[in-house]
Amino acid sequence: MANNIIADGDHVIFKRDGTCRVFQIKPDRQAYFEKVKFTVNDLIGQQFGSTFKVDRGNLVKLSETKVLELEQVASEPGADNRNLLDSESNQKMRLEDIQKMKSDGLSGEKIIEELVENSETFDSKTSFSQAKYLKKKKKKHLQMFTVLRPTARLVMEIFSKEPAKICFLRPDTVSQILNFSNVMYGSNVAVVETCQGLVLACVLERLGGHGKVIHIVPNTSDTLCRLVVNTFLTYMLS
Repeated sequence: MANNIIADGDHVIFKRDGTCRVFQIKPDRQAYFEKVKFTVNDLIGQQFGSTFKVDRGNLVKLSETKVLELEQVASEPGADNRNLLDSESNQKMRLEDIQKMKSDGLSGEKIIEELVENSETFDSKTSFSQAKYLKKKKKKHLQMFTVLRPTARLVMEIFSKEPAKICFLRPDTVSQILNFSNVMYGSNVAVVETCQGLVLACVLERLGGHGKVIHIVPNTSDTLCRLVVNTFLTYMLS
């Protein structure tokens, strides 16, 4: 069974909402994700699947309870939105106030609480509108993401914005390829593809560390998927 602890040199995937990116963990390395810069030192020794928030360039691990609290709506639902007007005057706090709170080191949770308290219309919104409002503010002020082990499915999510790089393959298409080719645990497989190693990664996952694979590809450069494939091999054989 693969080790579930993040180690020096591992490739990981940072995921926040629908955004995913691959990073390699190295001591003192600076990472830039979702317009936020931070060091990855605090990830070493942590478990895959952990959620972190960025605090002044450092990572702080959040407990499962804390993550659930941050995802909940923090107010009672209102009646409806029929009498609400979209106006800047609805928010008493100005941009200068928010910037001062950030410079004073206040957490994203506290800033969101202040925004809710100083909103003249939040309590009158429907629960759906409240959740939408909080989601928007959390994305802007709460820098939180989850660190995941690389998988072929997650890599496909990364390429969803540039599908031409993986020949427009979809998860269901890859599933059909694996099923029709009868790839299973312990199989001997030859893979010919120009999808940056994506099909190869899927085959390696299906083999589970047992079997043989011959990969034929005209491109020998270190692409994103090729790095992830090497990571799969490390986990499978550990």
